[in-house]
Amino acid sequence: MSGAGSLSGPEAPSGLPRDPNLRATAVALAILIASSAIDFLTHTLLGRWLGERDYGEYGVALSLTLLLGYVACMGGDESVPRFLPAYRARKSWGLVIGFLRSQLALVVLTGSLVVVAGLLVVEFLPAVKLPHPAIIGLFIVPMAALSEFLFVTLNSLGRTVTAAFFHQVAWPLVALGACGTLVLARGHLTTELAMIGFALGALSTLPIYGILVHQALPRGAWQTRPKYHMGLWVRTALPMAMATVVYYGFDQIDLLVMEHVGEESQVGILLACIKITDFVYLSYSAAYLVVSPRISPLVASGRTEELRRLVTSTIRAVFLVSSAVSLLAIFFGQTILGWFGPGFVNGEPVLIIMALSNVGVATLSLSWPLLSLTGRERVPLAGLIVAAIALLVLAEVLVPEWGMIGAAVAKSVVNLGLFAFLSWQARKTPSHLPRGEEF
Repeated sequence: MSGAGSLSGPEAPSGLPRDPNLRATAVALAILIASSAIDFLTHTLLGRWLGERDYGEYGVALSLTLLLGYVACMGGDESVPRFLPAYRARKSWGLVIGFLRSQLALVVLTGSLVVVAGLLVVEFLPAVKLPHPAIIGLFIVPMAALSEFLFVTLNSLGRTVTAAFFHQVAWPLVALGACGTLVLARGHLTTELAMIGFALGALSTLPIYGILVHQALPRGAWQTRPKYHMGLWVRTALPMAMATVVYYGFDQIDLLVMEHVGEESQVGILLACIKITDFVYLSYSAAYLVVSPRISPLVASGRTEELRRLVTSTIRAVFLVSSAVSLLAIFFGQTILGWFGPGFVNGEPVLIIMALSNVGVATLSLSWPLLSLTGRERVPLAGLIVAAIALLVLAEVLVPEWGMIGAAVAKSVVNLGLFAFLSWQARKTPSHLPRGEEF
């Protein structure tokens, strides 16, 4: 199977830039554009098939599923870029195998426990009334968690393009095909069936990921006796897991508050605006896919100046591309919203607010993984907790009066403040960088 490692070889297409970083980023960006187009098409059709109200209910159920999936990863998906590239660069195959086996076992176990705990909560706490799509989502959690972990693992092993294709193109295509087939067969789509389509997409990637991860390492590596640094891995993963869960919960607060105190029909419109303005993040997502496996080896070898140049050039490129995409989203916003359905065009002011703020967030986003990959994984947690509380309070104040516009303003202000804080922290020179056995 071909992977990202082939991008830097002589067989790479001559039309791409000669610099391997730029070439790999260009290919990753092309795949992300394709995947975002598919994801956007999927949500556009779901908006039309389900309507504003049911589309919002589907979005809330899906958000809960993904949040629990991050919980099930227990920080494993975040610690992979910290350890795996460094182990691979040193050819420490025993640590590679030990790390992968222990993390996979943890993801499967935690994902199963999340399903059981969720069902017990629904069964024995009458006050907790989840809609049916959310209950279906509970059973998707282990698949989503395992898929996320294997995706990050492939990327960290240098298979950036292959990983991105199956995670961000094949998965949504299968889900879209399943939903479209159900519409043709039944004449309509329900939120429960839409969640089942998402589950089929997740399930379809897992056997492929297993094969690709096995092929990404030298054949002899799998026969190496595993070595375990469980204390180090747990100490690193736990704050990363907490930060990821808090941030993903933070990222859903605007939708949840809208459903709780706002007009339910506006939840779907807000979700549509989020999906459109997600295109602003594409340049950061592509750059991170390529840059993240390169950071920990630079840190481990003490090449701080090379790391600084890599980060600076990445931030500049992200700002330029995200600014251009933001202007396009604003200019064509009303037309694009109309594709979801006539009722969605009322979200144009929300789209403008989000598109502008997302430029700043995308530009500053590298600060968080940079903190984690340089041994400062505990730093973001305090800022994330404060940001989540601030967003909850601000949204509860603004949404009853201003609806989805209030939700967009609250999210934009707090998000920009959060990433400004993380960038300030990342610019500080750490007193100690992790070296050698600390990886």
